[in-house]
Amino acid sequence: MIETRDIYFSYDGANVIDGVSFRVEDGEFVGVVGPNGSGKTTLLKLLTKVLRPDSGSISIKGKEMARISSRELARMIAVVPQESNVLFPFTVREIVLMGRYPHMGALSFERREDMEIAEEMMRTTDVARFAERLISEVSGGEKQRVIIARALAQEPAAMLLDEPTAFLDIKHQIDVHELLKSLNEKRGMTILCISHDLNLAARYCKRLILLDRGRIAADGTPTEVLTPENISRVFGVNAVVQRHPSSGAPVVLPETRSELD
Repeated sequence: MIETRDIYFSYDGANVIDGVSFRVEDGEFVGVVGPNGSGKTTLLKLLTKVLRPDSGSISIKGKEMARISSRELARMIAVVPQESNVLFPFTVREIVLMGRYPHMGALSFERREDMEIAEEMMRTTDVARFAERLISEVSGGEKQRVIIARALAQEPAAMLLDEPTAFLDIKHQIDVHELLKSLNEKRGMTILCISHDLNLAARYCKRLILLDRGRIAADGTPTEVLTPENISRVFGVNAVVQRHPSSGAPVVLPETRSELD
């Protein structure tokens, strides 16, 4: 689905992405984790053609990124940003219909097919019940589901998310991740999700890529990646890693300085 080959990207001469190579296969649920400044969001921008690598190459479904138009890319990959600011009083239905833009002509209006797909995605994300409500009138968790519904309306093969639950409470964090899990398992959607929350990433992602100063420090299952040694080396903190009693996923418990004394 996605392949990067030795990509580099720099700001003001300083490498932010430093020789990164990896593949994301069809149907994978991959998390990208790492400390602030490790290059996670820059990597996402490179994968969505917002930025172009200084060197190296990126391909989507076997096609070089440089040969993919923005409209074609939007039919292949949908992006859910960390925060979506909607400045005008659109309804939920109108927001979701915006996801059909890559499939429409420049001056064309929504067809019945577009309306039907938007309705299906609203049902899938459980936002159809407030489709006529203004986006400014929904809660943070509901809004994030609307943005995911808009992304699904693009009918992409993959979804890339940048901290999709950063500003949500724990209930809505779980709700959004359960939705992503369902999309991955029932629809076979490829998902790449940037996350600061190591425990949520470990619980829901089947594979983690750990970034450190623009390089891949570890790549594997959550158990392989989230070791006390990796956490100490990359995040600079000591941590105890235990197993979740229900899921068996690793749970990271950072230790404070007082606990170490």
